[in-house]
Amino acid sequence: MRTAANMLREGKENSANVGYSVGFNSEAAFNRAFKREFGEPPAKWKKRVEAEKRSAEERLRRDKLPLQQVRYCSGFDGTRLACAGPEAAR
Repeated sequence: MRTAANMLREGKENSANVGYSVGFNSEAAFNRAFKREFGEPPAKWKKRVEAEKRSAEERLRRDKLPLQQVRYCSGFDGTRLACAGPEAAR
């Protein structure tokens, strides 16, 4: 079942093809065995795993760098400066 779960997670194969690949002769038998092992049918499990992966990727992307606010100023001698810092909460 772990092989089947990995195939579902990594590939574009549907549950019937995965079931046949891991030795089941019918999709129904594979679905029942998968549900016994993982608590939900393969299609539902795959959708949940994909949604969790997208959510984790979004969280990483969002949390990677804080929003920045760039400010500019000039010194007395005409030197122009820019600095960036976290954007103030709105």
